[in-house]
Amino acid sequence: MQTAPAASEHDKAGLKHHAVYLLRPDIWVALADPEGSADTLDAYFTSRSYLVGKEQGSIRD
Repeated sequence: MQTAPAASEHDKAGLKHHAVYLLRPDIWVALADPEGSADTLDAYFTSRSYLVGKEQGSIRD
């Protein structure tokens, strides 16, 4: 197994492998989910009435 050269820098910064990070346009973190769950993203967008993908707003549709 090989590790990407930047992986140690990611570890130092506290970033997790397979996590989901949603960045705002100003590069602040809007959402961080260490599990990388689609349900977490769906809940985030739904709670803000954002429509993602199809009209129902589910990111999995």
